[in-house]
Amino acid sequence: MDVAIIDIHRDKQENENYTQFFMRKGIRGVILRTSMQHRQVSIDIANEKFPSITVAECFEEPNVNYLVADSNIGTRQAIEHLIQLGHNRIAFAMMIDPDHDHRERYEAYRAVLAENGIDYDPKLAFKIIPTLNGGAQVISRAMLLPQPPTAIFFADPPAMIGAIQRCHEINLKVPQELSIAGFDDSTIRQYAHPLPTVVWQDASSLGQKAAMWLCNTLIDPKQAQPCRETVSTILEINQSTAPPPVTPTGTILPSGQRTES
Repeated sequence: MDVAIIDIHRDKQENENYTQFFMRKGIRGVILRTSMQHRQVSIDIANEKFPSITVAECFEEPNVNYLVADSNIGTRQAIEHLIQLGHNRIAFAMMIDPDHDHRERYEAYRAVLAENGIDYDPKLAFKIIPTLNGGAQVISRAMLLPQPPTAIFFADPPAMIGAIQRCHEINLKVPQELSIAGFDDSTIRQYAHPLPTVVWQDASSLGQKAAMWLCNTLIDPKQAQPCRETVSTILEINQSTAPPPVTPTGTILPSGQRTES
């Protein structure tokens, strides 16, 4: 079978439904990746009964097939790990246009803070473009605060790596002065020093399962079974998290210059 990557919003014509659009493109089944703003697309495609499965998003609608990792439990474990180390100024960085995974991670972060009697501070919640530069910007913005965080959790792997790189640039020691943890859906953590503490999800496995389900559905539609599966994540504690510094780090300017704590 051939594989094509398409942008539905760019290519679909106003006068055609999704099935007509896919048939015009020569597509017989789709694996969908969506966001909070575009969840309805998965629902509409499923309602047309076109063979489809959505990855990294779950739905209450019974006819939508999906595969998703359980971000809630892993995020809870990571934030609890930071709290157990002694952190109570914990920041959270997530993509500006959140999908199900990122909403779930954010909600878990807030829930664990509340359960441990830690007030939620909106100044410690950052919405970013999930890139290396986005992660670097979080560090620059966070360390300008009058009371900078002592730990940051990143909902996106590239942003987490960019944050660690930025810490090296301004001589902010990880984890002695700032603990960093986040999500990793690949082996990207292996390219960072120190090796970051991560909630690990096997994105490759999700993609393989989705492709296998779709292929089997196309080969024998009469034997096709619904797919509505949530897979677990694993907290992997490494070298980027430690107790908060005894002496507050204080404000750090983008140049790396420090002010008095």
